[in-house]
Formats: sequence, structure tokens, C-alpha cells
Amino acid sequence: MLLKLSDDQVVRYWEDIKDAIVAAVPPLAESGIAHTTQLLENILMGQLQVWILAESKGNDLAVDTKGTVVTTVWKDIGTGARSLLIYALWGYSFIEAPLWQDGLETLRKFARAERCTKIVSYSKVPRIIQIAEGLGANTETRLITLEV
Repeated sequence: MLLKLSDDQVVRYWEDIKDAIVAAVPPLAESGIAHTTQLLENILMGQLQVWILAESKGNDLAVDTKGTVVTTVWKDIGTGARSLLIYALWGYSFIEAPLWQDGLETLRKFARAERCTKIVSYSKVPRIIQIAEGLGANTETRLITLEV
């Protein structure tokens, strides 16, 4: 299951969440203390959403956290089209295909509620690209970055 964290949960678990985001920071972002502070501010202002990918542990309410996902609604300035951008994705352990599928369905529902027409992401991790392709994603486009 994919669970969206509340602001209180984000603050309570920020040290763990921060480490996962820094490990998965996208190629367009900078990292460092000032940048992680800005990330937290943007999360608390609702510009970024934090989710955990988790499996239930038996009959109680406890869960086994498998990963952290950070999303944002991105609006294309040329067309106005809205997409849900997976800004960062970090796995703590191996994640089985059904958990990925379940998480994607949750993101689709959220994206529709936010009037998005696509879910987009970028990755250089072969396993993530393979999973995305298995879920029906088009992975042909490349992100090209150059230092200034």
C-alpha cells in the first residue's frame, strides 16, 4: 500500500525521510542542508507530497516500510497540462511487483483528483526503469543535463 503522510508525520520522521530524499535527489536539484530545509518547507506548504510504500505486518496496524516517494503536481508552462511528477523515489529493500502496482493505482487516483493527465518521473536505475516498463510506462525519452 502507498500511504500519504500528514504534515505531523513528516515532521516526526523527517530525519529518515530527509535521508531517503537526499539519496534519491533528482538530477535537476541540489543537495545540502539549505536545500533539505527548503524541501521540508515545500512539503509543509503542500507543494510536495510524501508517501511511504508499505506492507502490512499481520493483523495489527504495524507496517513494514519498503520505500519513500515524493511527488509534486507539475504544470507545463507551454501548454498548461498538469502531470504528477515523482520527484524522488527510494527503496529500503526489494519491492515485489504487486506492491508497485498497488502504489501506482494510488498515485493515479491522487493524480486524477489533482486534474493531472500523466504521471512522470526520471531515473537512471535499471530496476526502476524495468519496473516502469512493466507497468506500461514509456521510457524512451531521455533527460539531458549539462553543468553551467
